[in-house]
Amino acid sequence: MADPLVDALLQKIKQRGEILSPSLDAKNLLYSAKAFSNSEGVETYQSVQEKGEAEINALRNKKKELFGLHMNNLGFGSNYPDLDIPIMDTLEQWDKPKRPVYRWARFLTHDQNTWVMANNSAMFGGVAPSSWGDSSYHTGHMNWNPKYLRTLFNKKGYSGYNAMIGADVLRMESSSNSLHIMALFRIRNTTSNAIMWPISFYYTAYSSWGNIASVGLNGSQIWSSGSEDTNSSKKAKLYISIPEDGTSTIIFLSANGSPSTTFGTQLGLFNNCLKLPVGLEYRDDLDALPV
Repeated sequence: MADPLVDALLQKIKQRGEILSPSLDAKNLLYSAKAFSNSEGVETYQSVQEKGEAEINALRNKKKELFGLHMNNLGFGSNYPDLDIPIMDTLEQWDKPKRPVYRWARFLTHDQNTWVMANNSAMFGGVAPSSWGDSSYHTGHMNWNPKYLRTLFNKKGYSGYNAMIGADVLRMESSSNSLHIMALFRIRNTTSNAIMWPISFYYTAYSSWGNIASVGLNGSQIWSSGSEDTNSSKKAKLYISIPEDGTSTIIFLSANGSPSTTFGTQLGLFNNCLKLPVGLEYRDDLDALPV
C-alpha cells in the first residue's frame, strides 16, 4: 500500500533532483523523512522506519535515475562519470541551511612573464586576469551568468556568524601580479518587502595599481573602495537591501593592499553580521541555477 510520507518525499526529491547525490543510505532517508514530515505536516516518519530494504533501495535507485537524467541534460549522455555530488545531509538543511554557507575564490593574476591561464576571462568570472590585475575591475564588471560563477566559485565554506574568508601576505614580485579573494552568498527573502542586511567586513585595496575592493548585488556593483590605497586591512559597514520574494546573489571582493617587499589581501565578515535578519535565509543552490 502506498505510504503518503514516502510519496511526498519522492515528490520532494523530484523537485530537487537536479542536485541530489546518487548515494543515499537508510539513515539519511529516515532523517530526511523526519525533517520533511515536521516541516510539511505529513504524518509521522515511523512508517518509513518500518519499510524494508527493498523500499529503501527503490528510493535510492530513483535518486540515481534522477541524477543520470541531470547528467544527460548537462551533455554527458549516458557516459557520465561516477560522481557523488556533495549536498546537505537532509532536505530540510538544503532548503534552509541552519548556518551560513557561501562559495569562495582566491587567485593571483600574473606569472612572471604572462597572465595566468592565458588571460582567459571565462575562468575568472568573465573578467580577464589582466583586467583584475591592472585595470580597476570590480564585481560590476563580472559576468553573473551561473556558468561563470560556478567556474570561479567552486569551493564551499561554512561558518558561524563571523567568517575569515582569507588573510594572505605574499612577496612582492610584480606590479601586474595581484591577489584577489572573493566570497559569494545566496540569500533568500521570504517576504513581500525588501529587507536591509547590515554587513561589517574587512578589506584591502590598492587603486594606484588598479586593485579595487567591491561588493556586488545581482549583477551590479553597490559599493567599492574607490581611490583608496590601504596599508593594512580596513573596516567597512554596508546596508544591503535584499529584494523581496526571491533569492539574491551577493559577491564580496578584496584585492591586495599597498605593496612594499610584500603585499597582503584580507577579506573577513565580522560583528556577527552573518546572523541574518528575520525573513532572510541562506540558500545553497548555485549548482542548480539555469544558465
